[in-house]
Amino acid sequence: MKKEKQLWPKIVGGGISGILEIGLFHPIDTLTKRLMFNTTSVNKNNFSKILFKENFNDTFVNKYKSLYTGAQFGMAYKILQRTYKYGGQSILNDHLTLTDNKSLNQAFTGALIGAGEVSLLPLDVLKIRSQTNPDLIKNKSIINIFKQEGMGLYKGSGVTILRNVPGSFALFGANSFTKNYIFNLENETKATFFQNFASSTLGALASITISSPMDVIKVRIQGNNSNNSYLSIIKDIIKNEGFSAFFKGLPTKSLIIGPKLIFSFTIAQEITKKLSSS
Repeated sequence: MKKEKQLWPKIVGGGISGILEIGLFHPIDTLTKRLMFNTTSVNKNNFSKILFKENFNDTFVNKYKSLYTGAQFGMAYKILQRTYKYGGQSILNDHLTLTDNKSLNQAFTGALIGAGEVSLLPLDVLKIRSQTNPDLIKNKSIINIFKQEGMGLYKGSGVTILRNVPGSFALFGANSFTKNYIFNLENETKATFFQNFASSTLGALASITISSPMDVIKVRIQGNNSNNSYLSIIKDIIKNEGFSAFFKGLPTKSLIIGPKLIFSFTIAQEITKKLSSS
C-alpha cells in the first residue's frame, strides 16, 4: 500500500504538467517546429508565411488559431509523454541504483526513460506533420493513417532515441546536480519551489542544447514523410545549409520553448511533492 501511495503522486504530477503544458505552449511549439522544418533562408518577406502557413495574410485571431494545428495529437502525446517521462523516471530512480552518485543515477535512469519514449513516436509524428505539413494528413482519420502507414509511423525512431537519450540524461542529471551540489540538498524531494524552478531551468537548457542537432534531423524526417536516410539528410544539411543549421531554432527553443520544459518539469515536481506529503 505504501509503494502504491508513492507511485500515484509521481504519475498524477506528470500528467497534470502535460495538460497545462499543451494548453499554454502548443502555439510556441508550432512556431519552433515550422522554423526547424523550413529549409530556405528566413527573411522579412517570407517570415510570416513560414510561421503561419496559408494563414499568413489572415487576421491576428485566425493566425493565432492556426498555431493550435495538431493540438488533438499534441494533447494525447504530451499527457502520455510527461506522465511517462517525469513519473516514470522518478519511479525508476527509486527502484534502480546504477551508481552511488545521486546525480549520475538520476541522469542514467533519465537516459533509459528517454530511450523508451520512442514508443510514443506515432503521436509525435502526427503532431509534427499537422504543424509543419498538414496536407499529408488532410481529410484522413487517425484509424486510416495507422492502417495506411503502420510501422511507418515509427520512421525516425533511431534519431529520436539518439536525441532523447542524451537529452534526458542532461535534463535529469543537471536538475539533480543543481539540487545536490549548488543547493546542497540531502533530499531532493524537499526542494522549495524556487529550487525546483532553478534546477529545472539548468536541466532544460542543458537538454535543449545537447539534443538540438538530432531534433532538427528528426523534424525533417517526420515532417516530410520522406524515405531519405539519416546520413543523406545530414549530408544535405551540411552541403546546402552549413553546420550551423543543426542548431536552427536553438535560440528560439532556449528563449521560448525552454520555459515550456522548465514550466512542466517544475509543476510536475511541485505537484508530486504536495501529493506525497498529503
